[in-house]
Amino acid sequence: MYTKSKLTDEDGMKKEILTFGPVSILPEYQRNGYGKMLIEHSMKRAAELGYEAIVILGSPAMMIDEQEAQAFDDSLEKMEKKWMPSQEAFYIMRHSFVE
Repeated sequence: MYTKSKLTDEDGMKKEILTFGPVSILPEYQRNGYGKMLIEHSMKRAAELGYEAIVILGSPAMMIDEQEAQAFDDSLEKMEKKWMPSQEAFYIMRHSFVE
């Protein structure tokens, strides 16, 4: 499910975004790429609609193995690191403060 939301920084600057999630895949279909497809589709659709950011909500009960996460990151295509204008205003938080 998508929800229109806004991020507000300390100076009151607002950015309209979409929130998506949580992502749920039946256990018998997990580890088949369906969650990845849903997230990639969500990011593509958000961009098509003109949103610069999408927040994907997940379950805080799910723990990520750091070595597994690093192995996944290492498997991704290497991209040029460069400054983007949006980096001045917003950043990705790994842990949510939403209760």
